[in-house]
Amino acid sequence: MSALAALGADTLVFGSESGDAVALRRAAECLRREDCQTLLRKELAGGLSYAAARQRAAAALLGEAGASVLTGPNDLLGVAYLDAIARLGAEMTAVAVPRVGPGHDTPESREGYTSASALRRLLLAGELEPVLEQLPDPARPVLRREWEAGLTPASLEHCQRAVLYRLRTMGPEDFAALPDCSEGLEHRLYRAAQRATSVEEFYALAKTKRYAHARIRRLALWAFLGMTAADRPERLPYVRVLGLNDRGKEVLHSAKTACPVPVLTKPAAARRLEAEGQRLFALEQRGADLWRLCLPGLAQSAAGSGWTTGPVVL
Repeated sequence: MSALAALGADTLVFGSESGDAVALRRAAECLRREDCQTLLRKELAGGLSYAAARQRAAAALLGEAGASVLTGPNDLLGVAYLDAIARLGAEMTAVAVPRVGPGHDTPESREGYTSASALRRLLLAGELEPVLEQLPDPARPVLRREWEAGLTPASLEHCQRAVLYRLRTMGPEDFAALPDCSEGLEHRLYRAAQRATSVEEFYALAKTKRYAHARIRRLALWAFLGMTAADRPERLPYVRVLGLNDRGKEVLHSAKTACPVPVLTKPAAARRLEAEGQRLFALEQRGADLWRLCLPGLAQSAAGSGWTTGPVVL
């Protein structure tokens, strides 16, 4: 969100189960209130998971209907977006677009749509054609090209032994240094790492009612990347352009003079950043190199592509 604000974005459009930006904003405002945080801590002390405790605290202040937007994964993202906009003091209008079709992680198709999770599972099973049938016309040749080049599908399962090696070499203090690791979770992660014989088993062993599966997955990924909480910069050090069209070129032209931080269109420009920016860019490149190890084969896994790949121009 800091990057969008720095570029002068005036509108944020996102998918949402409710499609109600007003209700999402009320929920975001409620969660920032001290009385809500007090209720949240009380519910957590009673043994509820964070999601359930947050829902109950918000319902006490907004009512069940007002808190219902804290159940859908995309609504939750919308609440986080609106909270970030408020905290940054950005002049940005939020537009929530109602989602149709199956929900997140739903295996079956609905209303003519298939969830992204189901499509990824098909790709991992080697089923390209059924996925192409579900995509809009402009996306089909792109996916086919990436498939034929061996650049999809990426999955941690493709480098499972490397992930397990990383997890097994970490002590509780190493897990504690990861972002979003607290409340003694590091000890549970350590025990799971010593016992797990697959990444999925690690997730299952570490997960509890209080520690959600998604949180455990994020922590495993951060561990594999070698990322710690200290790697999060205190401020936005730069904005990196990944892709653009003709309209994007117009935005970029004005942003390069108005943006308060450097705008990178070429990787080589990162060498001129201040120390904090260079550290973050190096972390980006390390992540890109490890992502290549998650590809189906090793033919495309050579490191260093992040220093030679420029933005995609449409």
